[in-house]
Amino acid sequence: MIDHYYENISTRRKNALKRFESYCKLLGVETRMVVIAKIAIDGRCSVRDMLLDPHGNDLFSRPTFLRHLDRLVEEQILIREKGKPGAKGYYSLNTDNEPLMELTSGFRKEERRPEEETLRMVEAIMKKNKEKGCKRAELYEALKGDLSQARLSQAIKQLIETNRIERLEGKRPRYRIRS
Repeated sequence: MIDHYYENISTRRKNALKRFESYCKLLGVETRMVVIAKIAIDGRCSVRDMLLDPHGNDLFSRPTFLRHLDRLVEEQILIREKGKPGAKGYYSLNTDNEPLMELTSGFRKEERRPEEETLRMVEAIMKKNKEKGCKRAELYEALKGDLSQARLSQAIKQLIETNRIERLEGKRPRYRIRS
């Protein structure tokens, strides 16, 4: 039912989507699965986006589908952006619904953290070790789960270029906040 969603996503996301699909089939909630998967992959969708497959064929009858959407909004699984119940509008996942976020975490379209917020996170760790500075490995360990290695490197480079931190030379370089 959601085979066409597998075409434009990475292998990691495909595997997570397959796990999600198997949970939904086990629970007998295939229609909800299609809605949640489509919105999770695309970020937000209109009714028309969800009703049609990539070939323009109807996946569901419109009245039945709208009832499912209304129920998902009532149960706080989806958020309706613009539009009234049973009408046109855009839908997105309710990010406050922790179980849903956990189920869709592997294939959901993620919003990237604002750049300035990333830089503030790195600086906050460095302020704790202001005197001796921080090794890159220490920064990564402190921010593990929040930043990837590549993103941390970008943030360090940007902080150095804007003179917010300095690089201390040595066998293993350290970084510290500029005085």
